[in-house]
Order: sequence, then C-alpha cells, then structure tokens
Amino acid sequence: MLNHQDARNGDDSVRRDRAHNASADAPALTDREVPLGSGSGSAALHAWLDGEGSLAAATQADRRQVEFWSRMNSEFEVRRQVGAPADLTQSIMAALPDTVPQPLESWWMRPVTVTPAVALAAAAGLVALGAALANTPRDR
Repeated sequence: MLNHQDARNGDDSVRRDRAHNASADAPALTDREVPLGSGSGSAALHAWLDGEGSLAAATQADRRQVEFWSRMNSEFEVRRQVGAPADLTQSIMAALPDTVPQPLESWWMRPVTVTPAVALAAAAGLVALGAALANTPRDR
C-alpha cells in the first residue's frame, strides 16, 4: 500500500492529467526508414577504384573522392618503395637466443615426491582432524 505524504491525501489526479496532456501535445514517435542515398560514392567511382572504369567518369561522379584516392595511391606507392635495412635480418637473428627454451610442465603432470617429514606431518594432521571430528557434538 502506498502512503502519499502530500496535502491532497494521495490524490494525484492533477499530476496524472498534466502528464497525460503533455504526452498528447508531443509529436508521436514512429519508426521510419532513412534512405542511405549515394553515401560514400557512386558506381563510377567504385569501378575506377576496381580498375574497371575510367578516371574521367569517376571524376565526373565525385571529384573529391577521386582526389582523395589519388593522393592515397601516390602515398602508398612511396611507402611501397621503402625497403628494410640490409642488416635487419642479421640483427634479428643475432637477438634470438642460442638455445630453445623448454616449456614449463603443468603442476598436475609433475612427479609427486613425498619425503618422510611430509608424510609424518600429513599423518599427524589427519589424526588431529579425526580427533577433532570425533569430539564434535552430534544432533541425534
């Protein structure tokens, strides 16, 4: 049960009416499909990028995109011409260790060795656990 602490003794019809009128005045929200349009380019531009179309047709379709991709292609060509230093392979091989590191064994695959001291400690612990359990009160 709700206990309203206002002066109207829980009558909130004024607030409900105000909220109802506000929602009636607001435009209705509906889902609508937004057309994508040409977006990032046209068929002529894509054909030119694929090497199938002409530069003139692509420029006529979208001049800014053709300029952008032309600059990108020239930058790619410059970077394709950059070669690695001649001693790169030698320096990488020199940095590698001479021996191959051995993989670590998993803890469950390692052999278990029990020394006499560990065996005595385990036996004493089991005896102490048994004595503690024997002295606990049981509900019958």
